[in-house]
Amino acid sequence: MQAVDRVLERISAVCTLHPGDLIFTGTPAGVGMGRTPPRYLAAGDVVRTSIDGIGEMRHVFVSNDAR
Repeated sequence: MQAVDRVLERISAVCTLHPGDLIFTGTPAGVGMGRTPPRYLAAGDVVRTSIDGIGEMRHVFVSNDAR
């Protein structure tokens, strides 16, 4: 089974997926180390994703200590 198949199987086991649903899976571990200089997400960083005509999602990162 391919990785995408596994993701869809797990998500659809807990919620109904509809045509047009978006699934954000992120990037592989270690992507930040490939930048010059290396760059990693840290507490207070904000990641925004958007699609014209649909909208925007905004995620603010917190540290494990803030839980």
